[in-house]
Amino acid sequence: MLKRLKFFGCKLILKGLPPMAFFKLNNTIFRLMGMKVHPSARIWSTLKVNGILKIIIGENTFIGDACTFTGGDSTIKIGDFCDISSSVSIVTGSHEIDKSGLRIAGKGFSKDVHIGNRVWVGYGVIILGNLSIGDNVIVAAGSVVNKSLASNAIYGGNPAKFIKAI
Repeated sequence: MLKRLKFFGCKLILKGLPPMAFFKLNNTIFRLMGMKVHPSARIWSTLKVNGILKIIIGENTFIGDACTFTGGDSTIKIGDFCDISSSVSIVTGSHEIDKSGLRIAGKGFSKDVHIGNRVWVGYGVIILGNLSIGDNVIVAAGSVVNKSLASNAIYGGNPAKFIKAI
């Protein structure tokens, strides 16, 4: 109970901050919320975290304005020297299809997301659960990542597809 109160108290503090980059303060608050954030990471105060997520953010990684991490009991791991642009969503949760129930969205589940080192995720990208993005990857703005992406390449589109090797 105390852990949940601390989590929601930290969320209220973040909501009260102006949408600016107070990186050291933000890192402290996100650590109080239970995230593992490298001291050199730079995260905007407008990052929304919804759900029971284990979040790990690596060295010199930047997370832009108005990003959302949401899902169930799963892990989001972002490597070192990554640039996550603004309005990026990482969604680890989904539902099984229920053909016979009252709702087609059946039992919920959540799957991990792993983002490697030196990854650049463009503005407005949506990354879905149960996948990994390799090292040295660029994901073009507005893409939807619904499957794992191999290292050393540029991807884009909906769904994200291979564009060219780096």
